[in-house]
Amino acid sequence: MKKLLFPLFMLAMIVTSCEKDPDMNKLDSDYSVYTDYDNSVHFNEFSAYYLP
Repeated sequence: MKKLLFPLFMLAMIVTSCEKDPDMNKLDSDYSVYTDYDNSVHFNEFSAYYLP
């Protein structure tokens, strides 16, 4: 039984780790970017700021 357990475990790992290559044309189709840029703010005056 112990001799059979390791090969079955390895087979399960190999089968579950296989993944199809993603379609490179569709990788960026779900991304959206929203910016709320304020023209009245001078960002050069800030020494530090963060992006939430």
